Amino acid sequence: MVQSVAERIRAARRNVDKAKKFLAKSKNPHKREALMRIIATLEATSNEPMRRSTTTSDTVAQARARARIAAARLDEMNRLADERAIREAFEQEARSAVGQARKYHEETVAAFTRAAATHRDPVKPISPAGTWQGKPTSRPKNKFGW
Repeated sequence: MVQSVAERIRAARRNVDKAKKFLAKSKNPHKREALMRIIATLEATSNEPMRRSTTTSDTVAQARARARIAAARLDEMNRLADERAIREAFEQEARSAVGQARKYHEETVAAFTRAAATHRDPVKPISPAGTWQGKPTSRPKNKFGW
């Protein structure tokens, strides 16, 4: 039957206690030396599973540091994937007819804005009557506005 770590530790401690009882009862110095070596060996074997089964604060700190690094890597991968998806969506839209029309519109607006910013003449006010003289027109205007 397979024993758990706790069962093995308890069994090793029982064996150490038994050996210590034999040591207390023994009177022969050779037997006492042998029992002391056995006790040292048993204690070493009982302490090893205990050391492996418990986590130290240093190990927990290292695990947390590894988790932080892994989370940072995951965030970076997600950010890069999002940027790539957005870039591909923009490129796909730019290749479509709607994207090309939008780009043409943006270029036209930018050109008019640039021309308006560099225009030296002051803006002429629009008269309320519709003509430059302030008189209503009786005939329709041509494409030049007169």
